[in-house]
Amino acid sequence: MAPPHEKYHQFSESFCGAKYPNISFGKRSHENEPFINQKWEKNKKLKAQNEKHNQKKEEAYKFRFGNYHQYYGYRNQGQTDPRITCMKQEWFSGKDVLDIGCNAGHFTLALAKYFSPKCIIAYGPVAQSMDSKGRYSEGKFPFNVQFIQANFILSSDEFVNNQMQYFDTVLCLSVTKWVHLNWGDIGIKRLFHRAHKLLRPGGSFILEAQTFHIGESQAACMKLYTI
Repeated sequence: MAPPHEKYHQFSESFCGAKYPNISFGKRSHENEPFINQKWEKNKKLKAQNEKHNQKKEEAYKFRFGNYHQYYGYRNQGQTDPRITCMKQEWFSGKDVLDIGCNAGHFTLALAKYFSPKCIIAYGPVAQSMDSKGRYSEGKFPFNVQFIQANFILSSDEFVNNQMQYFDTVLCLSVTKWVHLNWGDIGIKRLFHRAHKLLRPGGSFILEAQTFHIGESQAACMKLYTI
């Protein structure tokens, strides 16, 4: 009878030798490592691409109404908004004003500061929370401005017809394209119809119209949103 170490040696030889040349016990094979690494890198790249796509899709959904991030920085490039020079004092001074689609509200705040409207409402609240006790006189900046987060496009013509005359001036600046994209022709009609119903006799409707051309980045966002 062979010693234990000799039996172990014979057993190992039978499996690692000529009988089973392609089987390895306890030894790491390096033949498939390049393929495994390539597959891992590919999966990693696909994961990163999916995460980027999902992030863009989320942003497209969030900014689908044109209220995209850093809108004013993109538009004004750090300069004074040129639209402010087109405004007239008589449109705002002592008046009740509505600003439809104000984005971050920078332009609304400028109007409230420099043109002294009695009240300007834009479609988060700033003024009322700052002076909840009514200690400041009406029409003084910044307590003459407040923000409302709401959809100006009503769901039916019946609701539009029930609007009351609240405002002397209504602004609609760089909004029409986004209304058209999201609500179509009927949305545009309800936008103008509601603005007209909200205006007092002799009131002013200030429109900054937009062409329907969409830039590549905006088109990509709309495509992502609809996917």
